[in-house]
Amino acid sequence: MTLLADCEFGPLPPSVNHLWRTNGRAVYKTADAKKWQKHAAVQINADMRRRGIFKPYSGKVMVTLYLFTKTERRMDIDNRVKATLDCLAPAGAIVDDSQVWKLETQRIISKYGANYIRLIVQTLED
Repeated sequence: MTLLADCEFGPLPPSVNHLWRTNGRAVYKTADAKKWQKHAAVQINADMRRRGIFKPYSGKVMVTLYLFTKTERRMDIDNRVKATLDCLAPAGAIVDDSQVWKLETQRIISKYGANYIRLIVQTLED
């Protein structure tokens, strides 16, 4: 396995319940979702460049996502995954999020009192 990205940034991704809105027949991504995904893509791309990776990987990948929360407030962790996976292609990590063949997600209480994520993207085959 090759490490493509390993970065921490905040805030937490928006819940899938806050990613999309409808307006009559049209379905659109919310402004907050677009803003978060752009921020995430910049962070991921910067991490990849520090590692000397300048083009998207086209094979199968594994994504590990740690959601650090400041409280034990009720939250469905699976609702945070979609927004995160959707920013991997715009970040230049992969070509398309259908390349994700393995996904691990874990919620951890933050020792820093902040909400943030740690995202690790690795190749499954070289």
